[in-house]
Amino acid sequence: MVGNILKINFNQTFDSSGVKINISGNVGNIINAIAPDLIHFHNFLIQQKADKHSNLLLLLIQYLFATPQDTNNDGFAKVDSGTTKITSNLDHLVCDLLQPWKTAQGEKFSVNRPIAIDVVKYVTMPVYWDKWELTDIELAKVGITNVFKNTLNQLFNHDVNKDITVDFSVSVLKEDIHLQLKPLIEKALPTFLLQQGYDENEVNNNNISILSGTIKFESSTDGETWLAANDLDDILKVNVQELRVKLDNLQFKVTSQVDPTISFLTKKDLATEINLDLTTDPLL
Repeated sequence: MVGNILKINFNQTFDSSGVKINISGNVGNIINAIAPDLIHFHNFLIQQKADKHSNLLLLLIQYLFATPQDTNNDGFAKVDSGTTKITSNLDHLVCDLLQPWKTAQGEKFSVNRPIAIDVVKYVTMPVYWDKWELTDIELAKVGITNVFKNTLNQLFNHDVNKDITVDFSVSVLKEDIHLQLKPLIEKALPTFLLQQGYDENEVNNNNISILSGTIKFESSTDGETWLAANDLDDILKVNVQELRVKLDNLQFKVTSQVDPTISFLTKKDLATEINLDLTTDPLL
C-alpha cells in the first residue's frame, strides 16, 4: 500500500491572474527530498510536547518561520549549510523540494529535481523555477519567507469580500497573484454548519452564500485568556500555545434549492469561532 503511494507521479497545472503554473514530481522522491525537514520537525514536536505545547497547526506555523537550528543535536543545521539565503525552516523546506539536500560531509540526495515548477506568463516563453540557487532564475532571490509572511498577514482582520494578494513583484513574474477566500469558505460552510448542530435538512436543501464577514485571530498562552492577534508576529511568539479563528459581522443569503425564488438575508451581526486545537499526539 505505502509502496504504491510512493510510486505516484503527478503533473498539475494552475491558472491564476494571467499566469500558468505547472507542478510535477513523484511522491516518493518528494518524501525523500524533505526527509531532513520531516525528521527535524518531528524532533521539534517532541521538544515542544515536553514544554506542554501540542497545538499542531500553531506549531507548524511557528516552525516554518523559525531560524533553522539543531534540535537535540540532530545535525539539521549542517544540512544545506552551504546554500545561500536560507533564513527560515520554510526556506529550507522549499530549497529541499527544488534541489537535492546536501550535508557538510558531501552526502546528498540523488534526485536533482524532486519537484519541478514551471511558470508560464501568457504571451511569453516558459520560465523554469526548478532550483533554489545556481541557475539564471534563483527562487532564493524571491524571498519566499517574506512572500508567505506578507500573504498570511492579510488573513488577520480580513474582509472576506477582498482578495488575498501574493506579491511576486520582486520575481520574474513582476506581478501579483490574487486569491479569493470566499468561495473556499462557502464550499466548506455546509460541513461547518452541520458540525455546529444546524438542522441537516435546512443545510442540505438550501444554497448559502456569504455577503459579508471578517476573519479575526486570537491567541492564548494558557488556553484561558485570549488576546487579539493582529499579524503573524503575534502568534510566532514562543509563549503562544493556542490559536483560534473568529468570524464576525457575518451575513448570509439563503436560497431554497427546491424553489430558487424563495430566499432571505440573515442578520448582519452573526458570529462564530473555530478553535484550531489539532493535537500533535498522532504524530508522536
